[in-house]
Amino acid sequence: MICDLSRIPTSTNRVPLNVNGDDGELARSERDFRVDEGQRSSERAEPWSDDPLTQYLDQISKYPLLSREQELTLARQVEETRREFRRGMLECDFVLRTAVELLKGVQAGELSFNRIVQVAVSDRLEEHHVRGRLPHNLKTLDVLLACNCHDFQIATSRSHSPAKRRLAWRRLVLRRRRAVRLVEELGLRMSFIEPEFERLVEMDRRVQSMR
Repeated sequence: MICDLSRIPTSTNRVPLNVNGDDGELARSERDFRVDEGQRSSERAEPWSDDPLTQYLDQISKYPLLSREQELTLARQVEETRREFRRGMLECDFVLRTAVELLKGVQAGELSFNRIVQVAVSDRLEEHHVRGRLPHNLKTLDVLLACNCHDFQIATSRSHSPAKRRLAWRRLVLRRRRAVRLVEELGLRMSFIEPEFERLVEMDRRVQSMR
């Protein structure tokens, strides 16, 4: 009987040769071996593929490390972007009023100081600095908000001349920027400002739908 070379397993498969000539048994042995080998390979790879730390290290290894200058540049960019975002948000009246109410809660002892305020030695935002500024800044903020409310009514009223409306709007913008600086001096945490962004987006969506 001529031997069918196609049924002879290669040396890499390491399947024992069926000397009895049972082709069916040989095929089953080869198939079972391949299944077992595939399962063992999968079991060896699975712990690595499911390990978050390994995945993280594998991902970051594909990118070159930053130089010290690049790290400093990116850090400054992040900080500047955060500062612009915070100021832009606080220049919205309802966000500014929300921030003032939170800080009033801190002054009254109704809210935790450490939960609302981010202290930072480098920016002179230590706790005793902030507590010393709180009553004075909040008093000034109340006056600024009241004046802005009055000027907003003038700026949006058609009963006043365009020049008077522009002047009222200019005063409002300048006061609002001053109010933002006063809030920043009190170290309000960004985490209490960021959620207001979604409210702004929703308000804008509603205004656009009414046009």
